[in-house]
Amino acid sequence: MILIRKALPDDARSIKQIQIAAYQAAYRGLLSDEYLNALVLNEDVVHRTKNFLSKPEITAYVAVKNDQIVGFAYVVYPRLSCFEIMAIYIRPDQQRQSIGRRMVENICAEKKAAGYKVCEAWTLKNGPSVGFYQKTGFRQDLSQEKISERFSLPLTLFYKKL
Repeated sequence: MILIRKALPDDARSIKQIQIAAYQAAYRGLLSDEYLNALVLNEDVVHRTKNFLSKPEITAYVAVKNDQIVGFAYVVYPRLSCFEIMAIYIRPDQQRQSIGRRMVENICAEKKAAGYKVCEAWTLKNGPSVGFYQKTGFRQDLSQEKISERFSLPLTLFYKKL
């Protein structure tokens, strides 16, 4: 059984552990090994994640399975009636079990009930998330592309009307 709930500040350590493991698994070959190998979990990282989770412009969700956090998503609100899934990561050993799909469905249903009309997600243009978004009902907007400020890699926009 998977429970999807809003994240709490005390979830920061688990969220960051998942993010590091997911980055190292998903982005090997896309990002430098030097960068990926330098990703570490320490108290400073946990503290910064707790602060990030407390920002009012962010809504964070976690997926819980057998009392363990196995995934998380961050949502932001770029425009009226539109929200963006800024990040969604599932622990590598829990991927391909529909946890990410269930998180997206849950988030979209909650936001639709709150009056939102569109969900957006930016992802690496040729990255591992493209297939995920296509399978969860998103459409790619080929007219909307940009370069990641952090990694200098091409991003593409996916959207889903609710």
